[in-house]
Amino acid sequence: MPLKDLAMGVMMGANDSDTVSSLAGRLARLNNQLSPADKGKIKAVSGGMELSQMINNLFNAIDADAIEQQAYVLTGLPVGAELSDAQRQQAQAQPILRLPTGIFYANGVKANVLFFDNREASPNPWTKEIWYYDYRTNIHHTLKKKPLRFEDLRDFISCYNPAN
Repeated sequence: MPLKDLAMGVMMGANDSDTVSSLAGRLARLNNQLSPADKGKIKAVSGGMELSQMINNLFNAIDADAIEQQAYVLTGLPVGAELSDAQRQQAQAQPILRLPTGIFYANGVKANVLFFDNREASPNPWTKEIWYYDYRTNIHHTLKKKPLRFEDLRDFISCYNPAN
């Protein structure tokens, strides 16, 4: 399968370990073949993330240990406590709005915002597509001197207007 088809499949929601690990492996081989200039271009268009970081994120998305560790962080349970399947699935959920680290608490604390519609239960999933908005590119906020303001999110609000 061509790399672009494999990447498109993952972007459209394919998250089985075979598909994700295949994509990560191919990207790792590509990363080894890229020149430093090409790596710099990828980092520039990705908002500062290197391809090797993206590859690591793909592997972490299917790594049972990483998922379990994330579940402990999200639930606040101590390591070693019993986790439910639902808590593990929640740890695999993808954020919608990615914010710069330290924006709500302290440096190094990552913030992501999830948006949900309050709908009645259905045998079929309500969610058909997931839209991502990465607010981290060239953004610098602090808690006291330059806090996040409503105006900073106007572009996000216009992009995610339900009328669109």
